[in-house]
Amino acid sequence: MPSLDHTLLVPTYQRPAMLRTLLAYVAETQPALRVIVLDSSLAAARSVNQTTLRAHSQFQYCDFDPAIPFAQKLNLGMREVSTTFVSLGADDDLAFPAAIGKCVEHLQSRLPAAAAHGIYLGFQADEAPPHALKVRCAYRGPSYDAVKPGDRLEQLLGNYEALYYAVSRTRLAREIFAIQAGIESLLFQELFQAAATVLTGPAIRLPEVYCARRLEQSAGTHRRRWHPARWIQEEGPEDFRRQYLAYREQLCAWWKKCEPDLAPELRIQLCDAYHYLYLCNELPAASARGLAQSALGFDVNAALANFDSQLAARLREPPSPQKMTKHNLLAEWIAHFRHQSQARWTFPGEDQPVVFHRSLPGARQDPEIAAAVKVLRSYLLRERQNVRDLALADRPQPPNPTAPARQSTLAAPKLGKSPPAGV
Repeated sequence: MPSLDHTLLVPTYQRPAMLRTLLAYVAETQPALRVIVLDSSLAAARSVNQTTLRAHSQFQYCDFDPAIPFAQKLNLGMREVSTTFVSLGADDDLAFPAAIGKCVEHLQSRLPAAAAHGIYLGFQADEAPPHALKVRCAYRGPSYDAVKPGDRLEQLLGNYEALYYAVSRTRLAREIFAIQAGIESLLFQELFQAAATVLTGPAIRLPEVYCARRLEQSAGTHRRRWHPARWIQEEGPEDFRRQYLAYREQLCAWWKKCEPDLAPELRIQLCDAYHYLYLCNELPAASARGLAQSALGFDVNAALANFDSQLAARLREPPSPQKMTKHNLLAEWIAHFRHQSQARWTFPGEDQPVVFHRSLPGARQDPEIAAAVKVLRSYLLRERQNVRDLALADRPQPPNPTAPARQSTLAAPKLGKSPPAGV
């Protein structure tokens, strides 16, 4: 299998069973894919991960101090990449290497494009038997491909879907992640990465199942300053506004490089307006308009005269309580999956049920989605086995006084350059 001019960066922390499953899957399905593991785990998990990497000597391993901030770990990891293209792969998700290859081919043939990705499935597997697998469509929105950089930014923030795991050009990603490492909050780190990408060039959505992302209730509960609604509720709109203004300064400086003829005052006003649209789709619908203005320090009515009629009309439209914002949509997904009377589907001859959300109409008849779900089910079975195996290995074994001492024959793991401790 020919080698792609692409590297998959896999940041990991304290999830050795998931990392072991992911690397085994990549080694079997795309052995030529370059992978760099960025490990900041504590000692016990780090030791397991290094053992895993010994079985996959084709992959590179970089270890980091456990206290390193996530954005800084990614920034240093980007410096290890030598290929033309790069993407991130979470250690608890499933990336489909064939779709990554198609994204690379698309970027090679379409020079103006900055990034490419595909359709993201979201999944949740019940812990208790029969381990029902619940699947929905996470991201499938249109490409952000307008001609002007500012128009692409409006497309992104008016219908936001993250670009964190898209295939990108390495030189661009390295520059973006270096700036992102200096941004304080998780939310604005993520937004800067996506916004700087689309300001530089189009972000293309291919009609391929690209990634399966794990949907866990607890995934964001410990993340401070990540979801806007929780941030504003817990920290207050003044704290949000303070960090937004610092982020806006960074973003407008990047925007100026991409669209230098735009007047500085108008650039700031447009930046506020686009982020207002973003927040209106992320906050509870009944209070979104007032909270968004307060959090941004943006007076919609005072700014309307500065914009064209189309943007002004969008800004005037108040969210209604019936509007399905992303904030309300999350609750709807959770309620749907809890409703056990929903129709289930099993693969012929197998008894593990699969529940498809209505965001995937016709999923049972779609051969590509069916194939992706079959891969996902096998992947999760292997993951559960790895969890059991590592749990057994962790149990203290009684000493055997008659057994001779054995020396390990495992070679040392292949380590990439590691930053000094405490970075």
